[in-house]
Amino acid sequence: MAETTGTDPSGAVLKSTGQFLPRQRRTKKTSRAVIFADKAADWTIRIGGIGVIVAVFGIMVFLAQTVVPLFTGAHVEGSHALTRPAGHRALMNVVDEYNTIAVSVNDDGTVGAYHLATGHTLNVPSFDFGG
Repeated sequence: MAETTGTDPSGAVLKSTGQFLPRQRRTKKTSRAVIFADKAADWTIRIGGIGVIVAVFGIMVFLAQTVVPLFTGAHVEGSHALTRPAGHRALMNVVDEYNTIAVSVNDDGTVGAYHLATGHTLNVPSFDFGG
C-alpha cells in the first residue's frame, strides 16, 4: 500500500494509516531585540504625537496674541504741532519711515526739516535748482 499524506482543516497531518498526527506547535518566544524595537517605536510615536499637539497649541497662542489687538481700541500716544513759516504754501510733506523727521518743500523752493518728537527745526542746506 502506497503511503499518502494529507492534512485536515486544523492542520494535523494524515498518515497513510488513517491516523492524524498533531501538528507541532512553535514556541511563541519573541526575541529581546524585537521587544526593544517595538517599545522604542511606541515611545517615539507617543513623543512625536505630543510634540505635534504642543506645536499646534503654540501656533494657536501666537495667532491669538497677533489677532486680539486688532479687536481692541486704538489710542494715540502723543502728538506734536509744528509751526511753519507764514506766507509759504507746502508743495510736498514727507515723513521718514521711522517717524522721526519730517521734510517739506515750499512753493518758493525752500526746504524745511523738522524733528517730530520735539518739534525743533533742523538745519537744512540750501539747494540751487537753477530756476
